[in-house]
Amino acid sequence: CVTLKIDSVYGLGGEFFRWEYATAIAGAILNINPFDEPNVTESKDNTNALLKHYKEHGELPRTEAAFTEENVSLYADEKLLRLLSELSLQHHYSGSDLTGMLAAQFNSTRAGDYFAMLAYLPPVSEINTTLEHIRRRLRHATRRAVTLGYGPRYLHSTGQLHKGGPDNGIFILITCDDDVDLPVPGEPYTFSTLKTAQAEGDLQALLNVGRRALRLHIRGDIQAGLSKLLIAIDAVDERRH
Repeated sequence: CVTLKIDSVYGLGGEFFRWEYATAIAGAILNINPFDEPNVTESKDNTNALLKHYKEHGELPRTEAAFTEENVSLYADEKLLRLLSELSLQHHYSGSDLTGMLAAQFNSTRAGDYFAMLAYLPPVSEINTTLEHIRRRLRHATRRAVTLGYGPRYLHSTGQLHKGGPDNGIFILITCDDDVDLPVPGEPYTFSTLKTAQAEGDLQALLNVGRRALRLHIRGDIQAGLSKLLIAIDAVDERRH
């Protein structure tokens, strides 16, 4: 932990410059250009296409869940579902329930892989505490780095790395039904619809470049839904011991 003491309000401008410069240097080291983020633009284009569909049809395009267990539904493309089914058999997990599929995904990493938890959830302390607990447990069980970012804000920070960087990420998007929703001024849709379109647009961008990505949607009790991840992590941890 590094603490930077600012002597005056003008020092804040200096900090802006410091970290903008650091971003450019980090981008060069990671072999990405933070001033030209084509994959971020792709996510935006996907989102705009979904919102256009909403304007024309009054709803977002319907997608079928691969699995629904209690209040959690899993969404993934056919390629990943086939892979998870094969991995479930290899690792002796159930290929017909959510726990088995998630455990197979957690257990399928290669050296140098990392997990990215992309949470389109309310950033309140209780949920953040649970997500951090999941992050630490997943790191412990798999010995892989685990990042945590809130959507949609991560789209303009690590979003380009996810899609334009090395193919060593496993992405878990987590969405939920919003208890409170408000209309977007001047548009026929709400902020919840916009957020859903952003999540699905980024998922499509990840899949378009062949990333290992899935989405979990929680209806109702968010904490109960997140517990499904912990159950799958426990299954991985128990198998390794």
